[in-house]
Amino acid sequence: MLQKLLDTTVFWLHAAGFRHPAIFTVGSPPCLQAHSGGAMEAIAGALAGCLVPETQKAAELQVRQMATTPGFGAYVGQILLADGQVAPGVRQLAGIVIKRFVADHWEQVSPEERLTIKQSLPHALNDPSAKIRSCAASAVASIAEKDLPAEWPELIPWLVGSLKDSANKPNLVHGSARCLAMLASQLDDSLIPHIVPVLFPELLSLVQQQVAIRVKAQALTGNDLCHCISPPALLI
Repeated sequence: MLQKLLDTTVFWLHAAGFRHPAIFTVGSPPCLQAHSGGAMEAIAGALAGCLVPETQKAAELQVRQMATTPGFGAYVGQILLADGQVAPGVRQLAGIVIKRFVADHWEQVSPEERLTIKQSLPHALNDPSAKIRSCAASAVASIAEKDLPAEWPELIPWLVGSLKDSANKPNLVHGSARCLAMLASQLDDSLIPHIVPVLFPELLSLVQQQVAIRVKAQALTGNDLCHCISPPALLI
Protein backbone atom coordinates (compact mmCIF):
# COMPACT_ATOMS: atom_id res chain seq x y z
CA MET A 1 0.00 0.00 0.00
CA LEU A 2 2.83 2.41 0.84
CA GLN A 3 4.43 1.66 -2.52
CA LYS A 4 1.19 2.42 -4.35
CA LEU A 5 0.72 5.71 -2.49
CA LEU A 6 4.25 6.80 -3.33
CA ASP A 7 3.84 5.80 -6.96
CA THR A 8 0.59 7.77 -7.08
CA THR A 9 2.37 10.82 -5.70
CA VAL A 10 5.09 10.59 -8.35
CA PHE A 11 2.37 10.24 -11.00
CA TRP A 12 0.72 13.46 -9.91
CA LEU A 13 4.03 15.29 -9.77
CA HIS A 14 4.56 14.38 -13.43
CA ALA A 15 0.96 15.30 -14.27
CA ALA A 16 1.40 18.73 -12.72
CA GLY A 17 4.52 19.44 -14.77
CA PHE A 18 7.09 18.82 -12.03
CA ARG A 19 9.36 17.20 -14.56
CA HIS A 20 10.29 20.61 -15.96
CA PRO A 21 13.42 22.38 -14.79
CA ALA A 22 13.30 25.02 -12.09
CA ILE A 23 16.68 26.07 -10.79
CA PHE A 24 17.13 26.62 -7.07
CA THR A 25 19.53 25.48 -4.38
CA VAL A 26 19.25 23.17 -1.41
CA GLY A 27 21.81 23.74 1.28
CA SER A 28 25.40 23.98 0.11
CA PRO A 29 26.48 20.79 -1.68
CA PRO A 30 30.24 20.48 -2.10
CA CYS A 31 31.42 21.84 -5.43
CA LEU A 32 33.55 19.97 -7.92
CA GLN A 33 36.50 22.28 -7.50
CA ALA A 34 36.72 21.49 -3.80
CA HIS A 35 38.20 18.08 -4.52
CA SER A 36 41.40 16.79 -6.03
CA GLY A 37 41.38 18.00 -9.62
CA GLY A 38 43.62 15.22 -10.91
CA ALA A 39 41.59 12.37 -9.46
CA MET A 40 38.30 13.95 -10.45
CA GLU A 41 39.42 14.57 -14.01
CA ALA A 42 40.77 11.03 -14.34
CA ILE A 43 37.50 9.48 -13.18
CA ALA A 44 35.39 11.82 -15.31
CA GLY A 45 37.62 11.04 -18.29
CA ALA A 46 37.25 7.30 -17.77
CA LEU A 47 33.48 7.63 -17.50
CA ALA A 48 33.42 9.67 -20.69
CA GLY A 49 35.48 6.98 -22.38
CA CYS A 50 32.83 4.40 -21.46
CA LEU A 51 30.40 6.26 -23.70
CA VAL A 52 32.64 6.04 -26.79
CA PRO A 53 32.56 2.67 -28.63
CA GLU A 54 36.24 2.85 -29.57
CA THR A 55 37.39 3.28 -25.97
CA GLN A 56 34.54 1.63 -24.08
CA LYS A 57 36.24 -1.64 -23.07
CA ALA A 58 39.47 -0.04 -21.91
CA ALA A 59 37.59 2.71 -20.06
CA GLU A 60 35.31 0.21 -18.29
CA LEU A 61 38.37 -1.70 -17.11
CA GLN A 62 39.89 1.54 -15.85
CA VAL A 63 36.72 2.39 -13.93
CA ARG A 64 36.64 -1.05 -12.30
CA GLN A 65 40.24 -0.60 -11.20
CA MET A 66 39.55 2.89 -9.86
CA ALA A 67 36.57 1.62 -7.89
CA THR A 68 38.88 -0.14 -5.44
CA THR A 69 40.79 3.03 -4.55
CA PRO A 70 39.87 5.23 -1.57
CA GLY A 71 37.77 8.25 -2.45
CA PHE A 72 36.32 6.83 -5.67
CA GLY A 73 32.72 6.85 -4.47
CA ALA A 74 32.93 10.42 -3.19
CA TYR A 75 34.45 11.62 -6.47
CA VAL A 76 31.80 9.87 -8.58
CA GLY A 77 29.12 11.40 -6.37
CA GLN A 78 30.54 14.86 -7.05
CA ILE A 79 30.55 14.16 -10.80
CA LEU A 80 26.85 13.35 -10.55
CA LEU A 81 26.33 16.71 -8.83
CA ALA A 82 28.42 18.71 -11.33
CA ASP A 83 25.64 20.45 -13.24
CA GLY A 84 27.17 22.68 -15.91
CA GLN A 85 30.67 21.32 -15.36
CA VAL A 86 30.39 17.76 -16.69
CA ALA A 87 28.49 16.49 -19.74
CA PRO A 88 24.98 15.21 -18.92
CA GLY A 89 25.71 11.73 -20.26
CA VAL A 90 28.76 11.40 -18.03
CA ARG A 91 26.74 12.56 -15.03
CA GLN A 92 24.03 9.98 -15.72
CA LEU A 93 26.65 7.27 -16.01
CA ALA A 94 28.12 8.45 -12.69
CA GLY A 95 24.75 7.78 -11.08
CA ILE A 96 24.72 4.24 -12.45
CA VAL A 97 28.33 3.66 -11.40
CA ILE A 98 27.83 4.86 -7.84
CA LYS A 99 24.86 2.53 -7.42
CA ARG A 100 27.02 -0.37 -8.58
CA PHE A 101 29.84 0.85 -6.35
CA VAL A 102 27.53 0.75 -3.33
CA ALA A 103 26.40 -2.77 -4.20
CA ASP A 104 29.94 -4.10 -4.67
CA HIS A 105 32.15 -2.08 -2.32
CA TRP A 106 30.10 -0.29 0.35
CA GLU A 107 31.28 -2.53 3.18
CA GLN A 108 34.90 -1.68 2.35
CA VAL A 109 34.36 2.10 2.18
CA SER A 110 35.75 4.11 5.09
CA PRO A 111 33.28 5.77 7.50
CA GLU A 112 34.59 9.18 6.41
CA GLU A 113 33.95 8.52 2.74
CA ARG A 114 30.53 7.05 3.46
CA LEU A 115 29.62 10.21 5.35
CA THR A 116 30.83 12.41 2.50
CA ILE A 117 28.73 10.49 -0.01
CA LYS A 118 25.62 10.53 2.17
CA GLN A 119 25.94 14.24 2.88
CA SER A 120 26.33 15.22 -0.77
CA LEU A 121 24.37 12.73 -2.87
CA PRO A 122 20.81 13.74 -1.82
CA HIS A 123 21.47 17.22 -3.24
CA ALA A 124 21.27 15.68 -6.72
CA LEU A 125 17.56 15.05 -6.06
CA ASN A 126 17.24 18.79 -6.68
CA ASP A 127 18.88 18.71 -10.13
CA PRO A 128 17.18 20.53 -13.03
CA SER A 129 17.36 17.31 -15.08
CA ALA A 130 14.72 14.64 -14.41
CA LYS A 131 17.18 11.98 -15.62
CA ILE A 132 19.76 13.06 -13.08
CA ARG A 133 17.12 13.14 -10.34
CA SER A 134 16.15 9.58 -11.20
CA CYS A 135 19.78 8.44 -11.12
CA ALA A 136 20.28 10.17 -7.80
CA ALA A 137 17.10 8.67 -6.34
CA SER A 138 18.25 5.20 -7.30
CA ALA A 139 21.73 5.78 -5.85
CA VAL A 140 20.37 7.18 -2.57
CA ALA A 141 17.93 4.28 -2.28
CA SER A 142 20.76 1.78 -2.81
CA ILE A 143 22.67 3.27 0.13
CA ALA A 144 19.54 3.46 2.25
CA GLU A 145 18.90 -0.24 1.67
CA LYS A 146 22.19 -0.96 3.41
CA ASP A 147 22.29 1.80 6.04
CA LEU A 148 18.72 2.39 7.20
CA PRO A 149 17.82 2.97 9.89
CA ALA A 150 20.81 2.92 12.23
CA GLU A 151 23.48 4.35 9.93
CA TRP A 152 21.37 7.00 8.21
CA PRO A 153 18.60 8.08 10.60
CA GLU A 154 18.32 11.57 9.12
CA LEU A 155 17.49 10.42 5.57
CA ILE A 156 13.75 9.76 5.87
CA PRO A 157 13.04 12.99 7.83
CA TRP A 158 15.06 14.93 5.24
CA LEU A 159 13.17 13.38 2.32
CA VAL A 160 9.81 13.92 3.99
CA GLY A 161 10.73 17.50 4.84
CA SER A 162 11.66 18.06 1.21
CA LEU A 163 8.05 17.37 0.18
CA LYS A 164 6.71 20.40 2.03
CA ASP A 165 7.33 23.23 -0.45
CA SER A 166 5.91 22.02 -3.73
CA ALA A 167 5.33 25.56 -5.03
CA ASN A 168 8.91 26.80 -4.69
CA LYS A 169 10.97 23.61 -4.96
CA PRO A 170 9.37 21.36 -7.59
CA ASN A 171 12.57 19.57 -8.59
CA LEU A 172 13.42 18.60 -5.03
CA VAL A 173 9.85 17.53 -4.34
CA HIS A 174 9.82 15.30 -7.39
CA GLY A 175 13.27 13.85 -6.71
CA SER A 176 12.46 13.16 -3.07
CA ALA A 177 9.11 11.55 -3.89
CA ARG A 178 10.78 9.35 -6.49
CA CYS A 179 13.43 8.31 -3.98
CA LEU A 180 10.76 7.50 -1.37
CA ALA A 181 8.90 5.41 -3.93
CA MET A 182 12.06 3.41 -4.57
CA LEU A 183 12.67 3.05 -0.85
CA ALA A 184 9.16 1.77 -0.23
CA SER A 185 9.87 -1.49 -2.04
CA GLN A 186 13.02 -2.02 0.04
CA LEU A 187 11.82 -1.20 3.55
CA ASP A 188 11.69 -3.91 6.14
CA ASP A 189 8.16 -4.39 7.50
CA SER A 190 9.36 -3.47 10.98
CA LEU A 191 10.20 0.06 9.76
CA ILE A 192 6.78 0.82 8.27
CA PRO A 193 5.04 1.74 11.57
CA HIS A 194 7.80 4.25 12.31
CA ILE A 195 7.84 5.85 8.86
CA VAL A 196 4.20 5.94 7.77
CA PRO A 197 2.93 8.31 10.53
CA VAL A 198 5.52 10.88 9.43
CA LEU A 199 5.33 10.28 5.70
CA PHE A 200 1.61 9.78 5.17
CA PRO A 201 0.38 13.32 6.05
CA GLU A 202 2.90 14.96 3.74
CA LEU A 203 2.11 12.64 0.83
CA LEU A 204 -1.61 13.07 1.30
CA SER A 205 -1.25 16.86 1.45
CA LEU A 206 0.96 16.85 -1.64
CA VAL A 207 -1.40 14.68 -3.66
CA GLN A 208 -4.38 16.81 -2.61
CA GLN A 209 -2.59 19.94 -3.77
CA GLN A 210 -1.94 18.44 -7.18
CA VAL A 211 -5.49 17.10 -7.45
CA ALA A 212 -6.76 20.63 -6.77
CA ILE A 213 -4.57 21.99 -9.57
CA ARG A 214 -5.14 19.22 -12.11
CA VAL A 215 -8.53 17.99 -10.99
CA LYS A 216 -9.70 16.66 -14.38
CA ALA A 217 -6.39 16.45 -16.17
CA GLN A 218 -5.65 12.73 -15.90
CA ALA A 219 -7.51 9.46 -15.95
CA LEU A 220 -6.36 8.57 -12.45
CA THR A 221 -9.47 9.08 -10.29
CA GLY A 222 -10.02 9.79 -6.64
CA ASN A 223 -11.17 6.21 -6.23
CA ASP A 224 -7.69 4.99 -7.05
CA LEU A 225 -6.19 7.27 -4.41
CA CYS A 226 -8.77 6.27 -1.81
CA HIS A 227 -8.09 2.62 -2.53
CA CYS A 228 -4.41 3.02 -1.72
CA ILE A 229 -4.81 5.13 1.42
CA SER A 230 -8.00 3.87 3.05
CA PRO A 231 -7.06 0.44 4.51
CA PRO A 232 -6.79 0.71 8.32
CA ALA A 233 -3.61 -1.35 8.28
CA LEU A 234 -1.79 1.62 6.71
CA LEU A 235 -2.62 3.80 9.68
CA ILE A 236 -1.46 1.40 12.40
